Amino acid sequence: MTSGRISCGVFELREPLGRGGMAEVWRAVHRGQGVPVAVKIMTGERATELRYQEAFRAEARAISSLVHPNIVEVYDYGLLDEADPTQGDRMEAAALRPGSPYLAMALADGTLRELEMQSWSQVRHVLLVVLGALAHAHARDIIHRDLKPENILYVRGASGQVDFKLADFGISHAVGAGREERDERSSLNSMSAGTPAYMAPEQILGRWRDFGPWTDLYSLGCMAYELVCGRSPYTADNVVALMNCHVSEDVPPLEPRFAVPEAFEAWIRTLMDKEPSRRFERAADAAWALVQFAFDDTDVAWAVSGEEAAWGDTHLGETYLGQTMAFEDLPTLGAAEPTEPMEIPATVTMALDVQATAVFEGRREGDAPSGSAGEWNYPEFPQSWEARLERRRDVELSDVGLGLVGLREVPLVDRVSHRDVLWEELGRVHSDGEARAVVLGGELGRGKSALAQWLTRRAHEVGAANVLRVHHGQSSDPLRAVSALLASYFVTHGLGRAKTYGRILEKLGELQVGEAADSARRSDEARALCELIHPTPRGATDVDGPPFHFASPRERHATVVRLLRQIGQRRPVVVWLDDVHWAREALGFVEYALDADVPVLFVLTARPDEAAGDALASSQLAALVGRDDVTEVAVDRLADEACRELVSQVLPLEPELCERVVDQAAGLPLFAVHLLGDWVQKECLVATAQGFCLEEREVQIPASLTELWVSRIDEVLRAASDGRAHDNRVALELAAALGPRVSPAEWDVVCRKAGVTPTPTLVDALVRSGLARAEEFGWAFTHDMLRQSLEAQAAEAGRLSEHHQRCVEAVEALYDDRVTHYRRARHLLAAGKLREALSPLSEASLQAARAGLMDEAEHLANLHAKTSDQLGLTEFASPRIQSELVRCQFRLSFDQASEVQARLDKLVEVALEHGSLHQKVSSLTVLGLARRNAGKFDESADALERAIELAAGLDSDIELATAHINLGTTYVYRGRHEKGMHHYRRALEVYRRSGNGFGLADALGRLGYVLQARGELDEAEALARESLDEARRAGTRWIEANALQHLAGIASRRGDWEKARAQYREAIELWAWAYDREVTVAHLNLAICELQAGCFDEAERLFSELEVTYPNFGYVAQMSGVHLGLACCAAKRADAEAFDVALDSARDNIAQTGARLRDLGELAERAGELATEVGWAERAEAASRIAEEQWQALGGDG
Repeated sequence: MTSGRISCGVFELREPLGRGGMAEVWRAVHRGQGVPVAVKIMTGERATELRYQEAFRAEARAISSLVHPNIVEVYDYGLLDEADPTQGDRMEAAALRPGSPYLAMALADGTLRELEMQSWSQVRHVLLVVLGALAHAHARDIIHRDLKPENILYVRGASGQVDFKLADFGISHAVGAGREERDERSSLNSMSAGTPAYMAPEQILGRWRDFGPWTDLYSLGCMAYELVCGRSPYTADNVVALMNCHVSEDVPPLEPRFAVPEAFEAWIRTLMDKEPSRRFERAADAAWALVQFAFDDTDVAWAVSGEEAAWGDTHLGETYLGQTMAFEDLPTLGAAEPTEPMEIPATVTMALDVQATAVFEGRREGDAPSGSAGEWNYPEFPQSWEARLERRRDVELSDVGLGLVGLREVPLVDRVSHRDVLWEELGRVHSDGEARAVVLGGELGRGKSALAQWLTRRAHEVGAANVLRVHHGQSSDPLRAVSALLASYFVTHGLGRAKTYGRILEKLGELQVGEAADSARRSDEARALCELIHPTPRGATDVDGPPFHFASPRERHATVVRLLRQIGQRRPVVVWLDDVHWAREALGFVEYALDADVPVLFVLTARPDEAAGDALASSQLAALVGRDDVTEVAVDRLADEACRELVSQVLPLEPELCERVVDQAAGLPLFAVHLLGDWVQKECLVATAQGFCLEEREVQIPASLTELWVSRIDEVLRAASDGRAHDNRVALELAAALGPRVSPAEWDVVCRKAGVTPTPTLVDALVRSGLARAEEFGWAFTHDMLRQSLEAQAAEAGRLSEHHQRCVEAVEALYDDRVTHYRRARHLLAAGKLREALSPLSEASLQAARAGLMDEAEHLANLHAKTSDQLGLTEFASPRIQSELVRCQFRLSFDQASEVQARLDKLVEVALEHGSLHQKVSSLTVLGLARRNAGKFDESADALERAIELAAGLDSDIELATAHINLGTTYVYRGRHEKGMHHYRRALEVYRRSGNGFGLADALGRLGYVLQARGELDEAEALARESLDEARRAGTRWIEANALQHLAGIASRRGDWEKARAQYREAIELWAWAYDREVTVAHLNLAICELQAGCFDEAERLFSELEVTYPNFGYVAQMSGVHLGLACCAAKRADAEAFDVALDSARDNIAQTGARLRDLGELAERAGELATEVGWAERAEAASRIAEEQWQALGGDG
């Protein structure tokens, strides 16, 4: 090495080129090849500070993961060392520190700042090049946050052409990476960092939840303005005033130095809209709009690339035109250059935020300004997925790249036919607007997830789709994945329930389509989505945000589908569901969504071997694959040639070693990639002229992925020990016990309870090694088998049981009981605490049933029974009784009464003799429901009367109120209204006393319905309106729809047909979102309304539909009303045969069920009148007898 020069890996530092806030850029050369490069080195006191080291590593991860012809190429990443005895002295003289991280990159000839634009074609070319680079970065969730001319480098080729490169990702923002622990004001300095002359309003204000591609596009708008005008859009005397302009001032009129297209100014205004939701959503959207401009300009100083024809674009919202914001009273900064990056102090950010909020609100309330930009077309769907510009290396350097393994994106090789299928299916969703699904199946390690990830990134990059991702794990909570998906989309991680609701409401308003455009419906949607992310806690108050109650999985599914429909209004949505073989709920959702009118392509990755272990998941997956709108793609092992290509792209090896890797990988790309990573971690690779080879020492190649992961984890623990080797290992085992996703808050608590303190950089080391990934809530293991390997190691060491006990303590300390039953049960079972697991298992099963997750409820009940068997519990044991009660309850909820009846009598007998008081009451209540559903009203009443007697001895009034409600309903079905109202009023008293809004709304509605049937319309209407108000407060659509139906019935009784129709249809609309059964009830009442209004054709159509659908839902007594309605319609058109069939069916049904309802009396009476009108005396008399029997039964109530 030349005397006085500093060694930096395989490079030799020559002289500094520039200095920033925490790093210097040096000119260096590759020692072996003499190729000049740029090396960015962390310098100064900050080089030893953990915060800045992590920031530098984040930049290294960001830029190394981006492989694009217009993003500066990274050659290597490493740390300065003192291998040479004189190295330390030379570094000290150059103000460099041993151990400082560095990045070696391609050396540029200059920056865009140094070039003067002379024509529109030049500007257009630069903008399209930058947009291409941004699209690539954004598709990988990287937001640059410091886009400006200084960070656009150029390189002159041998023939004089100019290539532009996006550089300096020093303050880039990884969207969705570890945001759980930030609150609205934490890390303000880092979140408000940037160059003031180019910062977006949300960046200045530190509103990191609003960061996205549009944040960089705002900066691009500033830069585009400057390129054509020769000056920045805003100028001011100080930095605060400048930032104030970005936050609140209109974009000044464009004053170009040369001719530009007329639409260019509107394009810039779209980019620079103050509100993120009104800008272009994607770089591809902005590029597509740009290439549409018709303009004759051939004066260009460099060749325009062929990428322009592939671009596409977005919808342009209205531009803000607001008042000037005063800045005299704001805090001021020093005389910092507005083009230099800086961190904005919290005091400045907060002051600007207060004023900006007022300005934004004023603009939202005003009309859209005249002359604002209109809407732009979105990109056309590319017929081919292939990129027109492939990455070309600036130079080929040997012996570099070891430091990038684990940082650089793993290339997807071959798989052309698989990619063709995925792209074709997305194209079909584009053209047809209907949901489709692709199932990528195959064993672990074949690259299923890599294919799904490729599609999501490519579709995002070219503007072909919006993208949502969900990762599942073997031990995942069935609803946690949906929660994670929604929290990611709305960026609500770290927010409490009330703030989550507020953010969702705001974001739904930005969609501004369909139901979201209606403020009342938007609020209702926000409540439902908030409930999916943050279930209403027990004892919730107003500070927890408005509650919501789901009554079925359909309602939950429908809520998510409506959101997907809104997201996909302008371009389809790709939903990637990873490891779906562990997600029965997800499989059910996909099946539901495929039948909905929603433009979504579902991409599911599944392992048939894992699904086979869960009979239910296996059958669900098989049913899904059998559909016409689902395409199954088998992902086979890679061919040797493809595997060879993969290895060479990750790291160039000597041919012989490359063949060893290919042979050992056996076509599994995951194995090959992790094996290379393992060797890099162990520092056992050395450079040769033919590529890297292993050191002379013997290196064992693991025989399986599991062994390989164990080896890699061991190496991470060794490298990151920091004297805490034991603590780090235990901490990772605890993370594995928590589950596939690791919340920092949970991990911190469980580690503290276990008495261990992991190294702060441990997770970063896992991410760099490809063993973990950063996510919105914290981090996750890249593969669940990796997590299972850690659990296996903990079990071998005898620590696993204790780990799971610590997990129980952590979830109990952090969360409300409502959200811990499932997790407590899982951890207790894993800890071997079988008896302690029975209670949370039972509660989790019951909770799943109440949420409509019948399959999950049954799975948990079966697990409860299996655990009871392991404990040797007899059928008389209390836990066994509770398990059976849960089974019966959810089977009744899903119309499986016939399956329940046989086992229920025995269960009640056992419960009454051996069960607890609560189990006695519950068993009698379930028996009462089952008997009523079977039409055995007297037996139902007997069971429920006994339940009420026993419930008086319980501490809780809820069981008592439930028994009163059910008994009241049984009496009403029998036509004994006075008794029914008595029990409804008793339940009402309990609900008012306890503050149970859900129960209160239900009891009010039921009581009002009986009064309506008795003709006491004024009081019935008052109760129905109160029920409607309470239902809306409680967030229950079912009861809200019931109240509307009752009001419609009252309007019908008063002869106000239009009002009745409108309210019935409003109720039907509510029910149609989620409830199949109740839709038929609403249609029955609407059919009766149409009949009473004299609209016989419409009434007959509705009755005929119900004749088909009612039997599917187990309604027996209500079929009498359908048949009597059809008899009325047959009499109107004088069809005697149809009349006889309908009346006989009604008579038989009433005899079978003993139904006594006012509607039946009125319908039979009307059938008799219509029969009389056509001269059918005998038929009229038969109908009248049915009416008389109903009136006698109802009148004898007393």
